[in-house]
Amino acid sequence: MNTDFRVNKRLEEFLEMCVLNGVKGFYPSAVSKYVNVPLNSSFDLLFRRTLSGELLLIWEVRCEGPDCHNKITESEGKKIESDYFLCNKCGNEYELDEVLHIPRFDISKEYKEYVLEEQNENKKKDQLLPV
Repeated sequence: MNTDFRVNKRLEEFLEMCVLNGVKGFYPSAVSKYVNVPLNSSFDLLFRRTLSGELLLIWEVRCEGPDCHNKITESEGKKIESDYFLCNKCGNEYELDEVLHIPRFDISKEYKEYVLEEQNENKKKDQLLPV
């Protein structure tokens, strides 16, 4: 994927905005819309941020029952290895397949602390500058 500086800047803005607004995690579709890249490109961009420790990849399995979409289970880093699931909310039973794995990215504790510290330092600098 050919990533230019604008895409990286928009992604950085998105991640900082999430931290500053207390967002714990998000789905690639949110990044796709904000950064204006295709969904598969947003997954690639976010996955690279897991390698640097900024984000954690969480695989979710959600119920496909009508009007349910209850989160049944999740796993950090690797896909869930189970054949059968039962939703404790609606009672829907089904076998797990590749389609049911939903990627979610959570902001790592270290990255959150870094962004908040950087924000505080910038505020201190602004207070010291003459008007």
